[in-house]
Amino acid sequence: MFVWQNKADKVTVYDLIWQDYLTIKQYCFIQ
Repeated sequence: MFVWQNKADKVTVYDLIWQDYLTIKQYCFIQ
């Protein structure tokens, strides 16, 4: 249960980083 929760947290963090990456990439592309 603890390990599963830990994996879920890692996936959430990865998704947030990926969203930030796409936002920065789009911003740079517009510039």
